[in-house]
Amino acid sequence: MKERTENLSQADIQIISSRQRVTMVIFVVTAIIFFGIGGIMLFADQNTGIGGIILPIFGIIMGIAIYSTRNRIKKDIQSGKKTILEGEIEEKYQKTVRSGKSSSTYYYIRIGSREISTNYSEYKNFKAGMQVEVHLTYVNKDTIRIIDVTPLEEKIHSNSYLAQSGNINLGYLRESSMNEIEIQALGQKKNKRFLYSSLLTLILGFFVYMIFSGFFFVFYFSSDLSQKLDYHDVRMGIIGVFLALGAYIVWKRVSPLITDMGMRIKVLQKAVVEDKIESNVQLSGKRSKYKGSYLRYQYLVINRKNYGVSSQMFDIFESGDEVQMHLAKNSHVLLMIENLTRPGNTIMFY
Repeated sequence: MKERTENLSQADIQIISSRQRVTMVIFVVTAIIFFGIGGIMLFADQNTGIGGIILPIFGIIMGIAIYSTRNRIKKDIQSGKKTILEGEIEEKYQKTVRSGKSSSTYYYIRIGSREISTNYSEYKNFKAGMQVEVHLTYVNKDTIRIIDVTPLEEKIHSNSYLAQSGNINLGYLRESSMNEIEIQALGQKKNKRFLYSSLLTLILGFFVYMIFSGFFFVFYFSSDLSQKLDYHDVRMGIIGVFLALGAYIVWKRVSPLITDMGMRIKVLQKAVVEDKIESNVQLSGKRSKYKGSYLRYQYLVINRKNYGVSSQMFDIFESGDEVQMHLAKNSHVLLMIENLTRPGNTIMFY
């Protein structure tokens, strides 16, 4: 592992500053909520004075937290420097911290003797053996970013399937006919998507309509329009526009599935299992199994996307396995993952 010091770039400063802004927004939103609660308590319990005690204490705590965070980030920027570690990822791992009934998962990579904290979106793209540059703040050693500097030749030969096939049919597409079970699965998904999209569109549409119509009618009654246009006609016209827009949104969601059911064609695409991830946080896909009293989720990472699988399939599939993905042609709904490295192991998504 090599370590060196460089000046902060403008991009680095923007990344550090953006984190400060996000933190401040969280503090402000939290303060608004708690001061609102405290204000209600102060108004409701004027005799006991509980609200009058809570508000000053909370204000002091928030002030200390904001000052500490801002001062910490300010030191990193004022130093004008950053530390860069360059080396090979020897290991990637997760740590789950449990407190009562809740738990949190943290993600790390190890370079030499250094443990580097990272977020999930970066963690899922890392593999042992990759060459990376880790950019850290000079004072607090917080991670700014991690850059993959692995030479292209090593990326190709590091994958067992790529090394054997000499690159490949990965990503190769061919078409095939769907069977009746797959058609039925698409039909069920279409019905669910129609139902959820309709409900969500109606709920959101109602709130948007109320806000829009409120502003519009303030303008309507304060202008000459109230004398030229009938209130009932205007109101029904706005409702009609919102209903038409909602119907279009729902149709856009379900029409690819209807097309697929009519064409009955799926696309077969070869890919490689890039990684296996187990987490207590639902990243995407379905929930899998319980471990003790804590719900666990298990995923295969293929084409940098997470696919939730059962614990049995999670144990059978390995990183580097060549797979064939069966996808509906227009909607791109995943129907099946077929393991070509270990024939006979198939994940059905219906």
